[in-house]
Amino acid sequence: MKRSRVMALIMAAIFTMTGTFAGMPMGAQAADNTAPASPTGLRTEMLEYAYGLNTKNPAFSWMVNDTDQGEVQTAYRILVSSTSALGGDVLDTGWVESSESSFVHADALAEKLADNELYYWQVQTKDAGGAKALCQRRGHS
Repeated sequence: MKRSRVMALIMAAIFTMTGTFAGMPMGAQAADNTAPASPTGLRTEMLEYAYGLNTKNPAFSWMVNDTDQGEVQTAYRILVSSTSALGGDVLDTGWVESSESSFVHADALAEKLADNELYYWQVQTKDAGGAKALCQRRGHS
């Protein structure tokens, strides 16, 4: 029993000194964090081209596009515009701390949308390391 305890301590010391476990560098994710790519698969009410929606509080969805292993979205920012210039003149949610990327509602949007108008939207995401994706520039509703 004493021998196995000594072996366990030796192994723990080796892992600590070398900074590796099973050939994987410890803490590599934080050091190698790259910014996520622009989100893809933008949908409004699950439609790629959502013309003629009968709602003033549409649900937005997108796919997170981060190549870092095990990375997740920690925040998003939605901009809604009245022109394809996508300046966010209708709504800018600011950064919302959330991992949600499906059926996301922008609460303040309902009172800002007018009937029979075309709107454009884009989304930007942030990962756990704080790296921000570029805005995805294609979305209609």
